[in-house]
Amino acid sequence: MAIYGASQTPVAAHIAAQSATTGSIDIEAWTVSALESLSVSPVARGTGVPLTINLDEQVKKTAVTIATDAPPAQQAPIRRPLSRRDSQKKRDALLKGNEGSRQRRRWENDHLVGVPNAQPPLPSDWEIHPTYPVQVVPYQIAQFWDTGLRQRIEDKTSKLQAQRKKQQRKNGSATGLEVGEVPRDLRDTAKRTPAVRGWVRVLEEPVRSFLKERSEESDAEGDSEDEEIVFVGRKGMAAAGKGWKKARREVGSEKVDTGMVFDSLGDDESASFKRWLTHSISDYYGLQSHSVTTGEPARKVVYVTVRDPSKRSGPKKRTGLPRPLWEMC
Repeated sequence: MAIYGASQTPVAAHIAAQSATTGSIDIEAWTVSALESLSVSPVARGTGVPLTINLDEQVKKTAVTIATDAPPAQQAPIRRPLSRRDSQKKRDALLKGNEGSRQRRRWENDHLVGVPNAQPPLPSDWEIHPTYPVQVVPYQIAQFWDTGLRQRIEDKTSKLQAQRKKQQRKNGSATGLEVGEVPRDLRDTAKRTPAVRGWVRVLEEPVRSFLKERSEESDAEGDSEDEEIVFVGRKGMAAAGKGWKKARREVGSEKVDTGMVFDSLGDDESASFKRWLTHSISDYYGLQSHSVTTGEPARKVVYVTVRDPSKRSGPKKRTGLPRPLWEMC
């Protein structure tokens, strides 16, 4: 650390001190003025040179000149040579190991010895990068997706599915089209949503009861092709008993009172999905179903009727009911 006066150099301060010794000096006043004029400069850091000692460096021998006329002087003792037990060359040899040893092979593999296309690492190799593939998501096309692209893609997908189903029906490889076969769409939906089985069971029980009653009454009354099941929403009627209610439908001038009403479809967002389940159940049992909007206020009604025997593709008469659909989906 160096301490100098703020207003004068060390040489000027020395000359002023010599001239002040001739007269009387007020030591206290001089001390206060000297302390006020001092300035402290910090020690400079980082300007030095690191000290390195080379293990293999030999001691430089000083040249000795002998003067014949000079009086004999005492000679310095000969310096002992450096010990060869430790050197940089020996340290490197220990790291490499003996030729042909496992340590030598590991050292050569680490240093890419013998690799013809080995290159030293570049500065960019030391930069931090993700170890997984980066997927750039084009968020700018989201506005096009919302303005109509999504609808076009969905329409195209549904069209391709319809063509595929038509081709399968033509080739005879389509599944879920015959009586007693589970539709593929219903099977896939039940796998994704296990709660669908409960809904199918609730909607299937009245259909099975209707078919059992019809088979019992067919022997005494004959086949009636105008019997039907009517499914309506909750707003269309009030629940009666267990949800069953007789329905009446006019065929020409004749009234047929052999239908049923089931009020468990509802009018919420899941009503359309339950109507689709009703149509799937109808196809499973070989019945005919269609949705119609009737009543005031308007409500969706699903009619499930017995197919015309002349238009059936399967057997003319069933010997028994198939296994419940909710157990198979």
